[in-house]
Amino acid sequence: MRNKERHVSAAKSVNTAPMFWSTCFSGCVKISAMLIGCALVAIIYLLMNWVFVANLTPDQGLAVVAYESKRVTLGHQIMKELIGDLGARLMSLMAIALFVSAMSAMIFAGPRIYGAMAADGFLPRIFQAKQNRAPAGSIVLQGILSIVLIFTHPLQQVLQNIGAVLTLFAALTCLSLFRIRFGRTGLPQPRLSALVAASIFALAAAWMLYFGFRSSPLLVAWIAAILLVSLGAYQFTVRRRRVG
Repeated sequence: MRNKERHVSAAKSVNTAPMFWSTCFSGCVKISAMLIGCALVAIIYLLMNWVFVANLTPDQGLAVVAYESKRVTLGHQIMKELIGDLGARLMSLMAIALFVSAMSAMIFAGPRIYGAMAADGFLPRIFQAKQNRAPAGSIVLQGILSIVLIFTHPLQQVLQNIGAVLTLFAALTCLSLFRIRFGRTGLPQPRLSALVAASIFALAAAWMLYFGFRSSPLLVAWIAAILLVSLGAYQFTVRRRRVG
């Protein structure tokens, strides 16, 4: 109901022609910017992979699976091949900086998701953000989970498993459009193009997860455990809200 009220309020605010057209123009600009950004990121990724494939031998490429023992990344290997030891060291420092920025992004986004779930009643209130403040309880939870994962699993395995979890839940988020379209949610109906895009993303995610499961049976256990815990917590919350 809270989300429905927000949508109704947003619709009522667009009540004049100038505001309507400016809103449409702004939406088109945002969509165009997102498409351009996605295209540029895809091109950069392809170029980076081409550099790796064109300059590294198969033996050098094994660094990606031997990281836990040798502590050498593919970036270090390629820069050593192209520039020398100094370039390799600088690349390693850059990789560390990139990891720090990625960590900051997850620390910023993750706890706020917990806070939103707590505000909607799906997590304990301790994780909810207070007015105009960061969700302190959620940030502590995120930090504890990160520390536990780092000290109990190899880094390569953590990256692979977390990547699979993010891929799975991104696909589930896209598939929720079908729930909105064909269910009785009271939310605005998504367009056909949105459903097609969601289907393409979900199929691509399923393809990636399939090959991930084939290469790492432990990944199946990870995903299964997370799904069981999530479904159990969700059912517990739903029953508690009905009783309340």
